[in-house]
Amino acid sequence: MADEPNPIVAPSTRPASAARFALACVASFGIPLLLCASLVLVLRIDMDAHRSANDVLLPQIGKLDAQLVDVKDLYKINSQVLARKQIVEVLQRSAWSAEVALDVFGHLPDGVQLQTLKMDARHMAFDIRYAAGGDLALLTLLAQHGQPDLRVAERRHDEGSGFERASIAVFEPGTTEALPAHGGSR
Repeated sequence: MADEPNPIVAPSTRPASAARFALACVASFGIPLLLCASLVLVLRIDMDAHRSANDVLLPQIGKLDAQLVDVKDLYKINSQVLARKQIVEVLQRSAWSAEVALDVFGHLPDGVQLQTLKMDARHMAFDIRYAAGGDLALLTLLAQHGQPDLRVAERRHDEGSGFERASIAVFEPGTTEALPAHGGSR
């Protein structure tokens, strides 16, 4: 037994496998943690930049909000302006007849006497007494004053004199109404 060979003892693999396990854990958790740490740092810096930008922008937004108080009432102001515009348009429509009447009063042709004048918002009627040709002179005068829609509504002869009577209707441009009813003495 003296010659018995010594059995060869294999080295233990246990300590080597523990070192590999520890290295594998560090590699599998540590490297991603290092990469995530840099990503978290970048996100933190970005968040700080946003906060500082908000600190700068919030006072400016407050100033703009104070200036926008007038704009908030824009629809209300716009509706008021449109209502005023409609009133002015109605007044302008009725003012055209007074303007024409005043122009004609100052320039009546010879031999024409104005008996009555009837006006409303869309038309007016001149009742005139005239000598021969006076009605044509008045129609010409009205046409020269920019009144294209003229109609002789009624014409009759005054008995016992050389005069005639006529009723001339002037309509607001753009209207196609019937002739106005005339009443009163002629």
